Amino acid sequence: MSSQDPRGISMGGYVRGQQPARRDGRRTALLAIAFILLGLVVVSQLGENGIISWLRLRGDLAALEQEVQALEAANAELRQQIDALANDPETLERIAREKYNMRAEGEEVLVVLPPRPAEGTPRSD
Repeated sequence: MSSQDPRGISMGGYVRGQQPARRDGRRTALLAIAFILLGLVVVSQLGENGIISWLRLRGDLAALEQEVQALEAANAELRQQIDALANDPETLERIAREKYNMRAEGEEVLVVLPPRPAEGTPRSD
């Protein structure tokens, strides 16, 4: 079969109903490249080191930085309490009295009890 039509015009290697083999190879190569690129895009988005993981880790980092700031503030407050207990005898005495019901030598402690309910009245506890 000839690659010219009856009028003598060249058909560029086309035969009716068929394409040249060279074009099939080019299409296959383009499809292969497209699938490879699609695979790379999917892996870059969803993989272990993908964008979605990166965004999640960035959010985790912000939360952890806030937690570090809160812990540093609590740590500073505890250091102040330690310093007060180590260097201020009044603070140490106050805590001993409040927390451990201690008294100074020669000091009397008065304990105030709640009033007893009158007999015959129901107890609230």
